[in-house]
Amino acid sequence: MVNRKALWLVVLWLCFLGSGSSTMVSATEPYNNSAPSYVLGEETAYRGKNVEEIARSIRRQSDLMLEAMANRDAAAVNAFYGDHASYVGSGAIGDWKAITASTAARYAQRKSVDCAWADPFRIDVLARDIAVVTAKVSCKITDQSDKTLSFNTTRLEVLRRSADKWIIVAFHEAPAP
Repeated sequence: MVNRKALWLVVLWLCFLGSGSSTMVSATEPYNNSAPSYVLGEETAYRGKNVEEIARSIRRQSDLMLEAMANRDAAAVNAFYGDHASYVGSGAIGDWKAITASTAARYAQRKSVDCAWADPFRIDVLARDIAVVTAKVSCKITDQSDKTLSFNTTRLEVLRRSADKWIIVAFHEAPAP
């Protein structure tokens, strides 16, 4: 089981202290393996030879998640998240079991879901099995009555590597500025 307090400390550090100083791969700029990462002044960046490979696999998986959303495949969307994921949306802590239980009903009400990652899309590889994605996503959702809702959201995701894929274990969403 994931230690939620430790996970949120990582999230808070990334939000308030780590801005711009960690090892990252960005969709808009080339990867720089020499960029240091600091946690309270101590260098801690994961510098394994496969950092770029890890970041590319996370980006591919992120794209697959948007594809599953477009297909309105609730089970596939839920599979990208851990069973006990922590969710905060616009400051409110979500009930993860209720959220996942209602996913199929939400997608059944939708005629189309069209979401795309917007720049910046940032991946911070903290260890060979821990990473953080900070990104913006732009969505256009049409319901069965052809009413369309368009919105831009910022997301912060903490991912943990499982045997065969990356699992989102905590995330925060808020309206993009």
